[in-house]
Amino acid sequence: MKEITATALSACNRYLKAHLIAIDDIMLFPIKKNEAVALFNLINHLHEQCSLIITANKSPKKWTESMDDEILATALLDRILYRCEVIKHPAQCSQASLSFFYWLLLIAKN
Repeated sequence: MKEITATALSACNRYLKAHLIAIDDIMLFPIKKNEAVALFNLINHLHEQCSLIITANKSPKKWTESMDDEILATALLDRILYRCEVIKHPAQCSQASLSFFYWLLLIAKN
């Protein structure tokens, strides 16, 4: 097991005490299995304890492709999409002039 640095432990403790966490461009790049597990553990711990704002350029249905693990992607989405508001925002891609959607997921704290 890797040792955690004092700086990383301090950052982790700040995240666990936060009232609001924003994660921008989630699933922009493929996620390794250990990173996906760590993300799930964080979201699972924060589930109904903290408000989250998550933006992504892929719909939740396509997250499995980035994670390469359907079960883990389903479990993560289950936590994120429970009692949330999904807002689809049309956007224009300046490089290729293609239209695609950004997703904004909100989990409201109880």
